[in-house]
Amino acid sequence: MDKALADLDKKDRRSAVWAVCGHLGTLGVKPTVREVRRFYTRGSDTDVQGDINEWWAALWQDYRDRYTLPGMPTSVVEAADALWKLALAEAARTAEEAREDAQNQVAAAIEEVAAVRAEAAAARQQTQETARRLELSVQECAQLRERILDLESRLANETGQRQSAESRLADMREEAARKEAEHQAQIQSMSQEAARNQEQWEGMRAHLMQQTDEMRQRHREELDARRREVEDLKIRENAYRQQAGKAQEEVFRLQGKLEQAAEDAKALGGRLDALQGQLSAEQASNAAAQAEARLFRQRLEGLANALPFDPKNPSVPKHAMVWARVRLFEKHQPKGLHPDGEMRWHEGFRSGSKWHDEAGHELAGVTHYRPIQDGLE
Repeated sequence: MDKALADLDKKDRRSAVWAVCGHLGTLGVKPTVREVRRFYTRGSDTDVQGDINEWWAALWQDYRDRYTLPGMPTSVVEAADALWKLALAEAARTAEEAREDAQNQVAAAIEEVAAVRAEAAAARQQTQETARRLELSVQECAQLRERILDLESRLANETGQRQSAESRLADMREEAARKEAEHQAQIQSMSQEAARNQEQWEGMRAHLMQQTDEMRQRHREELDARRREVEDLKIRENAYRQQAGKAQEEVFRLQGKLEQAAEDAKALGGRLDALQGQLSAEQASNAAAQAEARLFRQRLEGLANALPFDPKNPSVPKHAMVWARVRLFEKHQPKGLHPDGEMRWHEGFRSGSKWHDEAGHELAGVTHYRPIQDGLE
């Protein structure tokens, strides 16, 4: 281990952080909070980042003190200072990315952080290219300064070429101003691009944090749902067990009823045989009664051959027996059906101008009749 890292615990935080930054610089590693934490674990991330920024500022001051040319134009110095501020902002952003990357435990966010790091690497490469260009510009400015000095010396020695030299000097100053303006525009463009990169990173960081919170919330909701399902299954299991016990009791009860129903079915079988015998007897009796009714109607038809013609119904032959359903107006009906009686249909036959029922009783008050063909309606 480097001697500069010895006894870090005995040093104050600023001195210890600076010592670690110097050690990382000798290794070619850019000092960040994550890299410093490998050697020094005290202090908060914010304080350690502030110490790293101060180390960068001191390093830049030392570099500027060593390599700044006397009499360098103010615009070039300001450009170098702006470049340094951009490097500090880039370092701070890189450190913030490293800290957020350590805290983010969501697997899906790792790829996006890798993309951001790739963008940071491209930005660092672009910064190095800008620094190289700035160094070339400084060299060009030094060369221009030397040429200006040479021209001023020649002007002092060669009075006759004063106007020509002044013209050339003005052209070179204009060219220097133009190049300086171009450098300023490049530096401003890089600053704006760095600001846009910072804004994009903040948006991605907020998006990743939101996704992490949503994933955690969904995980908690799923766990709660699984717990509720387990409780519900336990309740349903107990209910099923109770229902199974009741169903077993019901099966025993139904088996008893089934045995009783089998015995009842045997008894009903005997009764059914007896009822079938009675039904056969009733059917035979009904057949005899129907045969007797047919004979009676045939007798009535024979008696009707001598009846006179009925002028009220000329469509019926005078010697034909009319067996019909007649409509009577009956006045002996109970109250409530009709105030003066009720109209009803009766079945009977006509003898002369009078109507009789099947028993031979006379039917009075016949208003309409409907013939029955062959003894049926």
